[in-house]
Amino acid sequence: LVHDPDVHPEQMVGSNLEYLERQLPQIHRILRADINEVLEKSQLIVVGQKRPEFTAALDVLDGKVAILDLVRLVDNPDRAKIANYQGIAW
Repeated sequence: LVHDPDVHPEQMVGSNLEYLERQLPQIHRILRADINEVLEKSQLIVVGQKRPEFTAALDVLDGKVAILDLVRLVDNPDRAKIANYQGIAW
């Protein structure tokens, strides 16, 4: 499942929508508007954007789900005491 607050296929038209559906034909099946639905149904979360709602989600997860952080979502992951957290590429 995918949550990206910047992607709204229902608002896209023309070549933008065609490109999205050609590159990710499964987009309508995997994209979720509600971040909580993704968090509840996932075993691993890959974070690719630094956004306040993603940082807040770390508290909700409380170690239940593994997190792969590509953007350094928190400044000091060791101090945040987040279980199952791994930061790479920063």
